[in-house]
Amino acid sequence: MKVFVTGATGLIGNHLVKELLANGDEVKVFVRKTSNLEILSGYNVEFAFGDINSEEELTKAAKGCALIYHTAGVFAYWGYDEKTFIAEAKQSMENVIHAAAINHISRVVFTSSSVTLGASDTKEILSENKSGNFNDAPAYIKAKVIQENSAFETGKKNNVEVIAICPTITIGAPDFHLTESNRMIVNFLKDPYKATWIGGCNIVSARDIAKAMILLAHNGKSGEIYIAGSENMEWKEIHSMISELCGMSGPYFEVLHTSAYLLSAMHEFLYHFTNTRPTSTREQAKMVGKYYWYSSDKLKQLGYSPQSAEDAFIETISWLVTSEHIPASLRASIKLSEKIYAYRNKNISE
Repeated sequence: MKVFVTGATGLIGNHLVKELLANGDEVKVFVRKTSNLEILSGYNVEFAFGDINSEEELTKAAKGCALIYHTAGVFAYWGYDEKTFIAEAKQSMENVIHAAAINHISRVVFTSSSVTLGASDTKEILSENKSGNFNDAPAYIKAKVIQENSAFETGKKNNVEVIAICPTITIGAPDFHLTESNRMIVNFLKDPYKATWIGGCNIVSARDIAKAMILLAHNGKSGEIYIAGSENMEWKEIHSMISELCGMSGPYFEVLHTSAYLLSAMHEFLYHFTNTRPTSTREQAKMVGKYYWYSSDKLKQLGYSPQSAEDAFIETISWLVTSEHIPASLRASIKLSEKIYAYRNKNISE
């Protein structure tokens, strides 16, 4: 089957292309002319160049395909105007569905986010039936909520089956652009104080998200959303796991919501003098103290079986410490766990 993939140079999109090729599908990827295609080097794919914000270019590129996987999108808490962020997320989603309709492509599977289901002040585990209050949410979350709603509305109007996968915090490798999720690992390793914060989230591997998207393309129900995660963890557990895998100590102390907000405001203020990206932003600080814990039971009923959070961190850290994202001075202080060396040896033998 010939399939069309947007966002193929991204963390999830790249893993998706790899899984599709392994399954024997013919893959056509839609990328910008300015995209760095290094991550797709050696892949037997057909390239189509264009802008996700151009319905005409999308429609032309998707011709002849039987299915669309839409993973393109901005994942950021800094550097974007809120109105523009939201408008582009909504428009690009509508463009994809219109392209599908014009080309008689009956099904679109797209990446939304688990944050569209809200969060909890307690350790409540949320499902697809939960709905949050997003009035004061970061622009990224508002954009995802609006994009998701628009996807189903546009699909219904155009007789296109639409399925949303809602990944939790997704880590993995390679990741040349450094997504916010992997940046969390890098920032913690760079932090001399090794601070953690209250609350928690669900960790999942990008490889598992890719497999889940293919599973949903064949077995998912149109008009439905499916949470794709693995393990619910408190932030102090996550940071302790990163420290252990890197042979470092910490975390040393826990940051509360107010402290996180004030520190983030300071980082944003310093940006204007240093032109260095803030380590954390006020948008992210709004999420401190919340539990982004979710259940993937609905997806597991279709056969979804994700790897553990630890295995996801092992794979990610194994690559990160060899990348440009980790400075040489920091790399010299890291003493990788035997678990990471075992992972590397296993991959070499395979």
